[in-house]
Amino acid sequence: MRKNLYIALYVVSLMLASCVCGCDEDKSHNDNSNSSDEESCEANTVKCSEDKLAVLVCDDNGQWKEYVKCSLNNVCDPDLKQCKDKQHSTDVGERCESDTVKCSEDKLAVLVCDNNGQWNEREKCTQNKVCDPDLKQCKDKQHSTDVGERCESDTVKCSEDKLAVLVCDNNGQWNEREKCTQNKVCDPDLKQCKGEQSCTPGAIQCKENNTLMVKCSDSGEWLEEEACGNHRICQENVGCEKEFCEELGCYCNSDEYIRNCVDNQLTGCYGDREADGEIIMTEYYNCREDQICVVHNDGEGKRTGASCEFRCTDGALICDYDNNAILECSSSGLWVTQTNCNESMKCYDAYNDSIESNDFARCVSACTSSEDSTEVCCVDFSDESLKYYALRHWDTNDDGCIDKSESLAVTEIPKEAFSNSSQLKSIQDLNVFPNLKTIKNSAFIGCDNLEKAELQHVETIEEGAFFGCDELASVDMPKVKSIGSQAFDECDKLKIVNMPELKTIGSNGFSGTSIEAVDFPDVTYVGNTAFLNCKSLKTVNLPSVVTIAYGGFYQCNQLQRIDFPKAETLEYSTFEGCTSLSEAILPSAKKLGNALFKGASMPMTRLVLTTAEVIDTDSSSFNFDTTNCDLVLHTNKSEATYENRWMGQTWKSISFVNPE
Repeated sequence: MRKNLYIALYVVSLMLASCVCGCDEDKSHNDNSNSSDEESCEANTVKCSEDKLAVLVCDDNGQWKEYVKCSLNNVCDPDLKQCKDKQHSTDVGERCESDTVKCSEDKLAVLVCDNNGQWNEREKCTQNKVCDPDLKQCKDKQHSTDVGERCESDTVKCSEDKLAVLVCDNNGQWNEREKCTQNKVCDPDLKQCKGEQSCTPGAIQCKENNTLMVKCSDSGEWLEEEACGNHRICQENVGCEKEFCEELGCYCNSDEYIRNCVDNQLTGCYGDREADGEIIMTEYYNCREDQICVVHNDGEGKRTGASCEFRCTDGALICDYDNNAILECSSSGLWVTQTNCNESMKCYDAYNDSIESNDFARCVSACTSSEDSTEVCCVDFSDESLKYYALRHWDTNDDGCIDKSESLAVTEIPKEAFSNSSQLKSIQDLNVFPNLKTIKNSAFIGCDNLEKAELQHVETIEEGAFFGCDELASVDMPKVKSIGSQAFDECDKLKIVNMPELKTIGSNGFSGTSIEAVDFPDVTYVGNTAFLNCKSLKTVNLPSVVTIAYGGFYQCNQLQRIDFPKAETLEYSTFEGCTSLSEAILPSAKKLGNALFKGASMPMTRLVLTTAEVIDTDSSSFNFDTTNCDLVLHTNKSEATYENRWMGQTWKSISFVNPE
């Protein structure tokens, strides 16, 4: 009762204070906008006015009176019965469960339910943030998830604005895993931040004077450049297409290939004429930045060709493309003919990476062979790769000429000198070096365009010197005494070999070649698997061979007959897999290795082993059908036979001779 009295007195005091401030103003709170329905109320009850702009209290007479007038931007919250920011007010009459959390209606605050079932503001979202209905927390407004969306744990997706990567937690709520940095967006397919698309998928760009094509991938990124290749040109959003000389106005006869210059590009016609007799396709070659395309003419002004020449400075001298004339740099920066060399001479200039500074060129007689008697001459290289190497390594005075004295100093081709040089096509020019005796390890390994090897003075070929020269078809080296292991290994087109003075063959010396006949009269030693897998080898002449190491002729399946009169040692598997071998004459053989003649299909019909000495062998040397083979032995072994048996094998017949 006393409590009610105190409340009443407090209300009366407020009313009196209001009147002191101005009763007219108080009267305004009882107008239609703030008045409640004309209903009686219980004393001291509190509620909001109908317009929610004030808090009302019931007096002792059962009449509603304004208790608190809400200030600007505030409204009366029906649940809290107090003035609150209008933007955060909850639904009228809504009751809640204690400690429940939710977003305000305008998503600008996080609300929590108190023990009285009333919503209270727990956190006000700062600028550029809103309350996320799923996360129940303030987040950047741009990354908020869809309202009410639930998700599966560990699922990943992009935010609605694609400015962040979201991941679903164990509670089925989306959380930000990565915020995409500047100029990046979340890729819906990759579920990760990627750079903005730099191109339209499927678009095509052309580069390098339309010789390169670049495509745009499905993800909007440029792929690696692709060369259009000869006779094609790139067109924007089309790709590499055939190009016709017609567009450049260059026509030529179907049997000619006349180079020309177009916009500093070297061009040339090729192919047959079309039906109209005029359209010929062309190819392009871009001259380097420090070069200029120069058209060549004959004495009558007719175009004879074109080439990319180094830009020059006034007065510089070089040789022309064919080394038949001295060119001088004109004031316009173009090369013009100064002197034509006569028929017996060639033009030589000082080799220098900076050609435009060169002022030395001369017409000199060409050294055509090592026996050339000309006092002053220069080696005339027909192969550009060989010339390039020679001038860099053997031109001691840098005058652009390998003269007589310099050529005499060349004694070897160094290790790996021309390894994997696809441009090297001929080494015949090396014959002008009379003292060239040795080809070092791997000197020409992998030279896959070298077709011939004709070296007249060389005596030693070291390990792997010509390994893997795919196009090498013939070898002519009349002075060679020895070849190292794998010297010609995997030269699969090698058919003809002329080495009449050869004495030793290293391991795998000719393995994997297409050699058809072996004729080495002075060879005494054949290394391991020297002729391994020589599938085309049919005849072998080795009259001086003494030792053949293991597998010497392994898998030579076309070899039909062998006659090695001086062979004493033949190691294991020497003729294994020689499925066509029918006759073997080995009159001096003293040691025969295991599986020497191995192969169930070997058609051996005659074997001659007529040495008077004890033969170190056993039955394992003869793994073929010996019942079809006639065996010839020395007479001193006649007592060792019984019913055509020898070394544990039964032979078709056994006969005895005394070769002495």
